[in-house]
Amino acid sequence: MRKIGTVVRQAAIILAIYLAIDFGLAQLLPAEWLDPGKRANRIDEAVHDLDIAYDHAFKPDVTVDRQFGPILYRFQSDRFGFRTGSCAGTDADLAAGKPVVLLVGDSFTEGMGLPFEQTFAGLLACDWRQQGAAVWNLGVQSYSPLIYGYRVRDAVDKLKVKPRDVLVFLDVSDIVDEALSYAEKDGRVFRAETQPGAEAAAATFRSELGTYLQSNSVTGALAMMLRTAWQQKRGQALTNHSRGDWPDDPEQMKAFGERGLALAAERMDRLVGYCKDWNCRLTLIVYPWPNQIAHDDRDSIQLRYWHDWAQRSGVRFIDGFAPFFAPPKAAALHDLYLTGDVHFSAAGHRLMARTVADAVKAAGGL
Repeated sequence: MRKIGTVVRQAAIILAIYLAIDFGLAQLLPAEWLDPGKRANRIDEAVHDLDIAYDHAFKPDVTVDRQFGPILYRFQSDRFGFRTGSCAGTDADLAAGKPVVLLVGDSFTEGMGLPFEQTFAGLLACDWRQQGAAVWNLGVQSYSPLIYGYRVRDAVDKLKVKPRDVLVFLDVSDIVDEALSYAEKDGRVFRAETQPGAEAAAATFRSELGTYLQSNSVTGALAMMLRTAWQQKRGQALTNHSRGDWPDDPEQMKAFGERGLALAAERMDRLVGYCKDWNCRLTLIVYPWPNQIAHDDRDSIQLRYWHDWAQRSGVRFIDGFAPFFAPPKAAALHDLYLTGDVHFSAAGHRLMARTVADAVKAAGGL
């Protein structure tokens, strides 16, 4: 017993010395060396405008290299605060009186992780420029239908032109945001106060613990780097992100899914009204996350609900689910989404752009 006690004491001393060195060394190293996400957050603070009525947007005239996970990519905003690049709408287009097309959505539409020219917004802008239209991308990370209405009205005020077409790219995570993330009062959007359940609270604790260890421990930082490298080696999309599971989870559907869908529909109705006032055409596009691919949820409630809503509302509907289920599951998850993430890869953006362009053309064009 004495020998065991001695071994335990020696192990405890060694561990204490190791931890002291580990945490001490972490305090001497630049924070962004340990956690590259801190650099991304610093840049995002310089990119985002948080002093607006609809929670957040982009600052105007920004040109910077942004970071998304391990990816560095060029980001530009125009003088209106919309993401821009080759083929995007310009002041010259406005002066020439070209028909205005507005694309709105969240981070998928913004095109996180890719240059504008490789996103579906950029690809559509180039395609439709050849048809004489000018395209502006209003998408920003973490937008949802409540914000879409504010964003589109703001764009019309800034451009001083009524759009001919508004295309809404409705994301699976939008339903979560409508139910849990945002609320509205006196013409402003604000962050809603939610009370997460035990599972969500546990996930938050794990996330906060991981962030703390990565920022304050060399070992923790190395572990996160190895985890990222392992994900990159797998070459597969993230298929178990909690924000994409509600369509296939009865408990989440009951907890917030039904309410989120109802709120989203109510706020999409506003866009229908705006387009009637402006005499523009509204198009709704839905598409799957890797979660739906992994679960073979090709007939997702996200697809069925919005197809039916579009029919009732007289809105043109584009099914973005079917093309992503056409390849074998493994190929779709490997090729069409970013590794270790839920967002589209360059190939996924090309598929989305081709799907939308073909559907619009088949329906008579812009």
